[in-house]
Amino acid sequence: MNAHASNPPSKNPGKQRLFFALQPEGDVRAALAAEGGKAAQRCGGRILRPESLHFTLLFLGEVPTEKMREVYAWGDAVTCPPFDLTVDAHSSFRDGKVAWLGCRDPSPGLLRLEQQLGENASRGGFQRADNFIPHLTVARDCRYFPPAGPIENEIRWHVNQFALLRSDPLKGAGYTMLEYWNLRPAE
Repeated sequence: MNAHASNPPSKNPGKQRLFFALQPEGDVRAALAAEGGKAAQRCGGRILRPESLHFTLLFLGEVPTEKMREVYAWGDAVTCPPFDLTVDAHSSFRDGKVAWLGCRDPSPGLLRLEQQLGENASRGGFQRADNFIPHLTVARDCRYFPPAGPIENEIRWHVNQFALLRSDPLKGAGYTMLEYWNLRPAE
């Protein structure tokens, strides 16, 4: 874990748009970007930059600055060992006009991590989504919505950390990592 990052001003003074996520690196990010390009073509959408790719675990929305210490504590409290994730499917959200990659059979480790973060946030008064759909958005502004299916080359990802990200609307679809935590089993 790093020292908690400073919180520069956002589009909404006194609030920041936050979420917990997995961030791919290196070969995994390159493979996801390649499959994302295929998904963007299928959907007639705009592909996201590789550095913007992330696997959302828990979206918090607009968080008041005074709650930041509590949000960091939620990440500090997670006890989940590293796990392997297989990205092997493509789909889309018609309402959001996005194409995404995901898991046909989500890893128990992924589900455990999402559950712990969700429970921590719920205790802190944040509304947790009813249904977690593990996905990584790869294209926006899609015009077509083909049926979901397997991707050409499944991607294996060894996950050993998660992060708290801030959406920076002034940067377009940019994100700033505020903190990251290494996954670790309970002691």
